[in-house]
Amino acid sequence: MENRVISVLDNIKEEIISLLDSNLCGIYLHGSLAYDCFSWEQSDIDFLVVVKKSLKLAEKARLIHALMEIEHLGPKKGLEMSVVCEKDLKPPCFPMPYHLHYSKQHQKAAKENVSLYCDNMQGVDLDLTAHIMVVYQRGIALYGKELTEVFQVPTRKDYLKSVWYDIENSLTMVTKDPVSTILNLCRTLAYVREETFLSKKEGGEWALGHCSPHYTAMLNHILKAYQAGSIVVPTALMIQFVQESLDELAGHVG
Repeated sequence: MENRVISVLDNIKEEIISLLDSNLCGIYLHGSLAYDCFSWEQSDIDFLVVVKKSLKLAEKARLIHALMEIEHLGPKKGLEMSVVCEKDLKPPCFPMPYHLHYSKQHQKAAKENVSLYCDNMQGVDLDLTAHIMVVYQRGIALYGKELTEVFQVPTRKDYLKSVWYDIENSLTMVTKDPVSTILNLCRTLAYVREETFLSKKEGGEWALGHCSPHYTAMLNHILKAYQAGSIVVPTALMIQFVQESLDELAGHVG
């Protein structure tokens, strides 16, 4: 892990420990850092904060302010955090309740009125079950209890519902971000066929050996673009791959 990443993580850890004190159960990394494929230019820093009891509005506001300050030191895509309560994790609720969320796309709203932002940014999130599965399978405990003490593996049914929520609009998304869209589908196909948990890069490499040779050149192009951070223009073949993948995956969700 790069020194600049370690520095940002240390800042995150110190601020959250200071702000939440004895209410903090732990801080857990997921996403590209957990999969060991983090890129300073292309990735954000994804983490879950687990608390013993709900945060007060003032605590939430201080936490958001702290994250926005740290974000200046971080990668281009910023930080992404969700706060969840320990009691909702064993067994894992679906959909998963969250008590606070922050990402760079919400920065403007948080700066304009942090109290209103914090008051609104809570509820349930279908995406969270997929993140919790990644934390359980491949996550990193930045601070606090061991992963297996805090998290319980979600059911296959709930996990696939959560993933489907993320990929069901892939036919639209492939025209905007073909690289991430296709690699997400590849790793989801790997899960439904082999119950393996892969990063985007690993998913694309898996697909080279498991999907039709018709798509080999396209998948190699996507993988090279992902590693280089280059822009890809969507093609009819990419759209065809997305449609075929969705047709297969839809049969596993229900």
